[in-house]
Amino acid sequence: MRSHKNPPATSRYARLLTDPRWHRRRLQVLNRDGFSCRACGEGDRALHVHHIGYIRGRAPWDYPTRMLVTLCAPCHHTLHDRAPARSDDAPIQLSLFID
Repeated sequence: MRSHKNPPATSRYARLLTDPRWHRRRLQVLNRDGFSCRACGEGDRALHVHHIGYIRGRAPWDYPTRMLVTLCAPCHHTLHDRAPARSDDAPIQLSLFID
């Protein structure tokens, strides 16, 4: 069984990602990053806003900007595939992905 490297994809977490506060926060990060992947520079792929670390009990939109980064879908998946297994409260460091 594959270990989870990010918060479990629960229906509660999925619902939080539909909240207008997350949509506003996500747009702020995308704007800051010029609607381009910070890892590869791609801007024509689906873009995700990645949480560099997770803080137990914190809503997705309640993170400082420095803990959020725009990644294209392929880079985001690569990051999670390369990150070591961790507990839910141990951060994934973006430096594991960006050399």
